[in-house]
Amino acid sequence: MAIATLYTVVWHFINGEDDPTFDAVNFFSYFTILSNVGAIILLGALAIRPALIGVEGFVVFRGAVTLYMIITGIVYNLLLAPASADVNTNTQWVNFIVHVLGPIVVTADWFAYRSPIKPTVGQMATWWIFPALYLIYTMIRGPFADWYPYPFLDPNQKGVGEIILYCVGILVAFVVISIILRWWSGPPRRQRVPQPVTA
Repeated sequence: MAIATLYTVVWHFINGEDDPTFDAVNFFSYFTILSNVGAIILLGALAIRPALIGVEGFVVFRGAVTLYMIITGIVYNLLLAPASADVNTNTQWVNFIVHVLGPIVVTADWFAYRSPIKPTVGQMATWWIFPALYLIYTMIRGPFADWYPYPFLDPNQKGVGEIILYCVGILVAFVVISIILRWWSGPPRRQRVPQPVTA
């Protein structure tokens, strides 16, 4: 999956250069691309060294990437695809890899190969730093570049109130999914063995 995603992103980048409107900075300003780059690193590292699944720092990184890929899949399939939004992935197989298959595989990996370490609440909260910085970057750069990666962040297409509403909704999704991912991690609780009743 790491190789397939790497090939997809590189192919998409190279072929995008043939488009006269292509911009490399815009390409890497999509949350989809950034989250899939994280998935490449995550899955590639685990394929080479599976023992990383038990390293605390890597567990935090793994949780973050899993969260970002889940959000990528949800936002695209619930908000963007139904509205036929142009997110620069018009090639069907590319779109399938980065928006559907990738998120499914990374999510399945988290639940199938349970982390032996449960991130602390503080570590879980660090997962939200990158999305927050991404939103700040996008909204500051947007007016200068006259370009926004997603319609629901574009003031030219949505009102300020509507943009805030979308951001709050996605924030809630981030928090809820983070809690679920953290809940699943760590060693499974041992079931209590009923003690025999003595007369």
